[in-house]
Amino acid sequence: MRIASILYPLVLLILSQVASARSPESTLLLGTIQFPQNIQTMPDVPVIFRASPIATQVDKTNHTITFSIFREPTQFNFGFLIAEPQSIEPVYLTSKYQVEPTNLVAYQRIKSGHAYRYFTLTLIPEIQKSGADRKVTYSWRWRESTLPAKRKIPDDALIVHTAPEWIESLYAGTGFNFPTIRMCENMGTEQMRRKRLEKIALAGLDTKPFQGTAQAPNTKLVGTTLVIAPAQRVS
Repeated sequence: MRIASILYPLVLLILSQVASARSPESTLLLGTIQFPQNIQTMPDVPVIFRASPIATQVDKTNHTITFSIFREPTQFNFGFLIAEPQSIEPVYLTSKYQVEPTNLVAYQRIKSGHAYRYFTLTLIPEIQKSGADRKVTYSWRWRESTLPAKRKIPDDALIVHTAPEWIESLYAGTGFNFPTIRMCENMGTEQMRRKRLEKIALAGLDTKPFQGTAQAPNTKLVGTTLVIAPAQRVS
């Protein structure tokens, strides 16, 4: 077990170098939030990445919300944080030489005693051999975990603003498709959901000063690969 724990990161590092050499440009990662079919009204679920809201698309027919982010060639580790905005608070920079309060945010964290769910995800490159040809394919490995010390939210975590207890789990996930976030079949009555969503929406207004404006990414198709340029953040 100890040998495996040492060798696995080494193998991942070697494969990542091969994958990076073959994929020099940023690629698009697609995410999906799947709702049960008995939901009459599709709720709005904000998704935040690197302090900026991500543009989402609602598919009322399939009861899904989809989103996308760009991935750097050397990026293989990600995090999904499921939390309501009222459960998140900023931690401001402090110094022993500080005389007046500062508005500079050091990081964000989950408030003490507030519920959340956090998943760590790893994109695994695998080399497929077919004769003399080699092809890099990808799969996902994920597990539910807890946030680091002081409940600090990682800078690169995708934050999904919804009720943690509404999440059943993650499932599947292949290639550049994130594992799907599956919502529970039982999310309460329509009236209960509406009140909870209104509360989440109002709390989300308090986080606006710490976020930019959602920007559509610049994408282009190169062969059969969709690549993306980072969207510019607008404050």
